[in-house]
Amino acid sequence: MEARIADQQPGHCCTLIYTSGTTGDPKAVMISHDNVIWTTRSNMTHHPEFLTGPLRVVSYLPLSHIAAQVWEGVKAAL
Repeated sequence: MEARIADQQPGHCCTLIYTSGTTGDPKAVMISHDNVIWTTRSNMTHHPEFLTGPLRVVSYLPLSHIAAQVWEGVKAAL
């Protein structure tokens, strides 16, 4: 695991998010490691209740959605 963490670089792919294809062919969008880390840290900074709790969140988003993935990252950081 340490080797995988050490191999992560800014700009490298962290996850792919796919469009539904409702207006054309489905497409994938690459989300980089630095993008996910920045977004997660920003959420934790601007919403301190994530850290101080108690906070309950009900998400209707599937884990294939970037917002759900970032929320899982915030929870994992706690």
